[in-house]
Amino acid sequence: MTSEEYDSISVAQVISKLAQRNLVIIDNHAVERDFNEDTLSLLGSLEASVNIHDLSLDLSGLDHVKRGSPLDLLRTLDEQNPKALSGLNFPLCYDPFPLQKFSSDSYAWTEAQGKGFCKSSMPYPVPEMRWGLGSTASTYHYFHIDANGYGTFINIDHGCKLWFLAAPKSRNYDDFASIDLYPSEFEFDEPNSNLWNLELVVLRPGTK
Repeated sequence: MTSEEYDSISVAQVISKLAQRNLVIIDNHAVERDFNEDTLSLLGSLEASVNIHDLSLDLSGLDHVKRGSPLDLLRTLDEQNPKALSGLNFPLCYDPFPLQKFSSDSYAWTEAQGKGFCKSSMPYPVPEMRWGLGSTASTYHYFHIDANGYGTFINIDHGCKLWFLAAPKSRNYDDFASIDLYPSEFEFDEPNSNLWNLELVVLRPGTK
């Protein structure tokens, strides 16, 4: 949908739509940033020690995970055969995003403040709720469902993100409440197109 269409619908309508589908706003009017130190510094310290997934390695699972820094994403671009490197967890200490119509986390925090285990002076836990990703070309994630019931929104600063959405062929979303949704033939690193209906969304700067 367009930004104008999104702005014209109510909070209740947005929540209702998100209960059944993903929303893509196609004209967010964002300016693409260059892939350089200034852009990477938005993720935090360039020399911080973080987990970097090296998907150039012919290994499985967590064997891809190495310790590195955001600067490694830039340094590999100068190599003859650049690596496919991805950092997936850069907590953002400052929240650069205004409240969204679906920001139930912020509303819940407001209601909880001043009650048990949530003093009125406690700040909103931004690093736990806002984080960035940085990757070179040809990186990927395996199929997953975001933990803790988070509803994720994505802003692209540079490049392109291909997002595969999967829904069970039964079209019964209640199936997600059952472990039987992932039968013995489910392959963690394969499309499983025999089990899922797949849809590809292309996200670029200016889409959200």
